[in-house]
Amino acid sequence: MDEPVADAVRAILDGHIVLTRELAMQNHYPAIDVLASVSRLERDLLASEQAELIGRAREALAIYRRKSGPDQHRRVFAGEQCTD
Repeated sequence: MDEPVADAVRAILDGHIVLTRELAMQNHYPAIDVLASVSRLERDLLASEQAELIGRAREALAIYRRKSGPDQHRRVFAGEQCTD
């Protein structure tokens, strides 16, 4: 995201939630891209155990995204069994 207005808003607000058309097209609502979304106050507001669990969940999602192709994402969101 390289937009001056969006960058200025992000600097002022706590963080930002990124919505993706790809998730919306898969009928996944809200279409929030968890890995691209950020909270600047998350670490100040959460207990250390909560922050650790969130970090582990984000790591698992990142690994899943790297190892699977876009077609597999579509099948998973559609509820199909993936045997690849």
